[in-house]
Amino acid sequence: MKHIYHILFVLLFTLIVNGCNYDKFEELYPQTLNNNPCDSSVASTYNLSVKYILSSNCISCHSSDIASGGVILDNYEAVLEQAQKGALMGAVLHKGGYQPMPPGSSIPQCQIEKLQKWIDAKEPQ
Repeated sequence: MKHIYHILFVLLFTLIVNGCNYDKFEELYPQTLNNNPCDSSVASTYNLSVKYILSSNCISCHSSDIASGGVILDNYEAVLEQAQKGALMGAVLHKGGYQPMPPGSSIPQCQIEKLQKWIDAKEPQ
């Protein structure tokens, strides 16, 4: 009888573990596909580049839930507002009159260039 319980346990465990394997990473996390922000073949749009850059560098402090300093960077409209008033690049480039972001470090140069290309292209979504 113990042997049957052992077999049932092993089968149940196998079903549970394999039940997660049907998930496809690409379907669960589409924003991570081809999101090398330094890839010049990827267009400088909010959805393909900017969103990834900001989620990697800024969202931990500037989401709708946290909004450090009153700045939200987790949606297109909020980012567009910061970009159009010059605050996004002012902070990222550590310009005078802006709080340097991220504090104590810098975003990689290729990501800064991608943000600037997005702004120069009139902030396409």
